[in-house]
Amino acid sequence: MSKRIRNLTLTAAICLTPTLALAWNPQGHQEVAAVAQQMIAGSHAEKWVKYLLGDQNLQLMSVWADCVRGVKSIDGKTLAYQANPLYTECVPFNDPENVKRMVSFVERNWKQCGTTTGPNDYCHTHYHYTDVSNLRDHYQDSYAGTAREDVVHAINAAIAYLRDQPVPAPFSFADKREALVLLEHYVGDISQPLHAAALYLDANGNVIDPDAQGSKPGNETAGGNYIWDGQKNLHAEWDAPPTHPVRFADQVGELRVLAEKIPPTLGDINTWSAAWATDAIHASKAAFDGLHFTMRPAADSEHPEKVAEKWDVIGDDDTYKGRADAVKTLQLAKAGAHLAQVLKAIWPDNQPLPPEVK
Repeated sequence: MSKRIRNLTLTAAICLTPTLALAWNPQGHQEVAAVAQQMIAGSHAEKWVKYLLGDQNLQLMSVWADCVRGVKSIDGKTLAYQANPLYTECVPFNDPENVKRMVSFVERNWKQCGTTTGPNDYCHTHYHYTDVSNLRDHYQDSYAGTAREDVVHAINAAIAYLRDQPVPAPFSFADKREALVLLEHYVGDISQPLHAAALYLDANGNVIDPDAQGSKPGNETAGGNYIWDGQKNLHAEWDAPPTHPVRFADQVGELRVLAEKIPPTLGDINTWSAAWATDAIHASKAAFDGLHFTMRPAADSEHPEKVAEKWDVIGDDDTYKGRADAVKTLQLAKAGAHLAQVLKAIWPDNQPLPPEVK
């Protein structure tokens, strides 16, 4: 089972790429939340969301799970929040009460996942992704790149908590407010193709099958984080929303139209996250189609951004980027539709509301 490196102090390369760990950028997560907010209007789900979030909303809170990455430890024992001025979307959470909430979340979701790759490779950072080989056509627990703490299981854990059901290890939620803001973020994450699928490459840049040939650390590309196009990695390029310039409200409107056409996920609610991961794995075919890879040289003092086991990409041209924009747009719309569906399923209209929620 793979665990991506999330320790921001490991290498100079990671320090130089602040978007390494994110899925969709803040705008993408906010668009997903805005679409879902519109789609649950007038429902019991909307009343529950307002009750749990108070004067905040899904759009504002959609980035909380990424902002919490600012909680770090220097000595491996104590935690502290380090506000980053580059992340303006996190400013609403820089007050003492919200900082306390973030530190508490990390304390409860820190070392429970077992072996990690560094002092800041926290358990909760694993909740955002799964690394199923792009050669697979669906998500399955036994595949290389899956884990009990991956995004599929994180979504199910949040759903269970919100439905007053037992929550499996290693997940820990302080209350339903926390579970809700994590759920909305993870539903956004799982729609991003490179948060569901990954390539596994050999030293010559050839795709290998980790399920048939075995998964080795040197073969992992970490959802495109180890694949570079100049000064930007492929994962970061897919985190960015579609590039066509459009006002936020207009983009949300376009996504809402698409979201209304997304068919509901069928089956038991506990199978939905795996179905969404499967859909993103299918979408990842476009993310890797037509690309070729060459191994980068080992790190040296003149080029600290070049580290071992990373590749350069060839073929990431304008045609590719246009195709990527189309896929991103559809995946963002799906995320909004899926978030609205799961919230309505957790709090259906045919169940009475408790007095405090009405």
